[in-house]
Amino acid sequence: MVLIDLLVSAVQQTFWVLYEGALFILIGFAIAGAVHVVLNPDRIVRHLGERSLKSAALAALLGAPIPLCSCGVLPTAMLLRRKGASREATLSFLVTTPETGVDSIALTLAFFGPLFAIVRPLAAVATGLVAAFVSLRGRPQEDEAGAEPEPVPEVQGVHRHAGDEADAPLPTSTLFLDRANAAGRRAVRYAFVELFDELGFWLTLAILLTGVLSALLPSDFFSRVVPSSFAAMLLMVVLGIPLYVCASASTPLAALFVTKGASAGAALVFLLVGPATNAASIAMVARLFGRSFVRVYLGSIIGVAVAAGWLLDLLLPGLGGSVRVGTPLGPDYLRIPKLIAAVAFAWLLLASLRRTGLRAGLTELVDNGGAAVGWLRRMQLRTVLASRPVQAVALVWVLATFAGGFWRVPVGERAIVQRFGALAGAPRAPGLAFAAPLIDRVELVRVDEVRERPIGYRTTRGALTRQPLLEEALYVTADENVIDLHAEAQYRIADPVRYRLGVESPADVLPALVRARLVEAMASRPIDSVYTNDRAEVEAWLLERVRRDADQAALGVDVLAVRLLDVHAPAAVHDAFRDVASAHEDRLTTIHQASEYAAGVVAVARGEAARVIGEAQAQASQRLAQATGAASAFTALAAEHKRAPRLTEDRLYLETAERVLPGARKIVRSTAGTARGYELWLRGNGAPTVFPPPPGSPGSSSAPSVPSPPANLPQQEEGLR
Repeated sequence: MVLIDLLVSAVQQTFWVLYEGALFILIGFAIAGAVHVVLNPDRIVRHLGERSLKSAALAALLGAPIPLCSCGVLPTAMLLRRKGASREATLSFLVTTPETGVDSIALTLAFFGPLFAIVRPLAAVATGLVAAFVSLRGRPQEDEAGAEPEPVPEVQGVHRHAGDEADAPLPTSTLFLDRANAAGRRAVRYAFVELFDELGFWLTLAILLTGVLSALLPSDFFSRVVPSSFAAMLLMVVLGIPLYVCASASTPLAALFVTKGASAGAALVFLLVGPATNAASIAMVARLFGRSFVRVYLGSIIGVAVAAGWLLDLLLPGLGGSVRVGTPLGPDYLRIPKLIAAVAFAWLLLASLRRTGLRAGLTELVDNGGAAVGWLRRMQLRTVLASRPVQAVALVWVLATFAGGFWRVPVGERAIVQRFGALAGAPRAPGLAFAAPLIDRVELVRVDEVRERPIGYRTTRGALTRQPLLEEALYVTADENVIDLHAEAQYRIADPVRYRLGVESPADVLPALVRARLVEAMASRPIDSVYTNDRAEVEAWLLERVRRDADQAALGVDVLAVRLLDVHAPAAVHDAFRDVASAHEDRLTTIHQASEYAAGVVAVARGEAARVIGEAQAQASQRLAQATGAASAFTALAAEHKRAPRLTEDRLYLETAERVLPGARKIVRSTAGTARGYELWLRGNGAPTVFPPPPGSPGSSSAPSVPSPPANLPQQEEGLR
């Protein structure tokens, strides 16, 4: 079962390497075909005869876009040398050309990104210039400028390459269209026939090898085996010098090394050293140009490669974090073109292998392997160890290794030190720490960062939208409905030792625990309750259970929160669920509006009833008080009338007259025989005037003359009797 899984993983990884690189390598091959047609070596060689850095730079710029391997560049370099190119220009071309090319630059863009795709050709050109500079400073005696080197012999390890022979001249027709068509056919044939016949076997081998190694090697292979970046660079030099790998084929392998823990600088060293050297080409260079030329050739390549890799890791330490070999993360907007390019590239590879067969490639592989073994056997260990460059490199490596034993543990992180695989003490607190080089392995773990793990979706870096994962997002509720749920778990590393050494991939175990509890939570609740009222309750329940599960699994994390970000029906029925929810909301809205109207009408009616009752009660009280007052007044008046009937009646008469005629002047005279001794005149202002009775009246003792009324009393005033 393990073997089957490994085989399936290798096939998948091989497909993804082909998928990611096919489009870019086809573009690179097309550009290489155009460059092959446009460039005229005879015209350029005229400027390469001078022994100067200028001619070396021109040769480097000439060789940088040409897709030739370390063996194929030898005949081309010899051709330039025969046509008058200087030693320095030939050396610069011989070093720069196999390290880069338009096809390898396109592949570098696909796997490493644009920044690395710029650094790689610049480092290749710098390698050629450094080699030319060293050659100018040394001025070796052999092969002086103008000396005619011996022709290239047919030996094992050097294979025929596209463009070795002179191309057929373009038609001399005066029609521009005919010349353009001929040039286009030559470019297409060179790019998709000759280059594929030359590199097809090695590209196929590199893609298959990348897929197999990607499935076999663990993700932290280099960080475990070669934890030092400088040691990884030296390992890349040791692997790259004797092995044969072209610039295009080395690109996916270098990307694989980065994904397995190597630094971007180590990958750059492999991309510069691997394509530029192999055992067969080194032997040919020594035979054709002399041993001093080989020292300059190898020293320049190795020195510039290691220096460029060290500077890259120093200036851009996180450059390798974006390299990925395998399933792409997030949306791929070039999916259709990449699929078409992968099919076309596979078809071109099969057509090329059908034309050339596997025997030539296998023979070349065996010859290069034999040459590498022979080259290693001829090397004398004592001579190598006594070499000053080797001793200098060893001294630099020892010093760098010792200096690399000092670690700075930043604030908010802890350093786990392992010695021969066993834990060496407690995690180191922030500050300066030392670990024995090549013995201790140090790993920094950030403990103050709040980490998030999505469940049911993924988000790409810089994107605002979620990409759902149906295998994680769909759950069955208690009422046998399917619900689409997106959740998020937030946690912090509490125990770095348990987190890194106790459980493999605890960051992947935690979402599995959350999903298990989500299955349990959804299976015990109907879908409507999860939509509406129970979300907070579910989150609290999940947090409690997941914390307990994480402690039992010894993940070394502190779960801070488990949140339900999005809860809805599956996409296929989401619109129907929204319609049902909208109808339910409309029903509740209508009920609430009717209840509001009923409550208002009842309140108004009750208020009106209370007002009417209050007014009636007030009126009844008023009437009762009035009746009680009138009865009391009548009772008192009756009592007074009983004691003095006449006086009471006169008083009532006068009060009635005053009330009935409030604004008129009134004269009150007593009736004869009823009241004696007075007359009462009432003026307009209400003030009374009393006169004695006239003489001779029945009520007087004497008979004086009847007084006249006051002068101010009008004659027309009415008297009262």
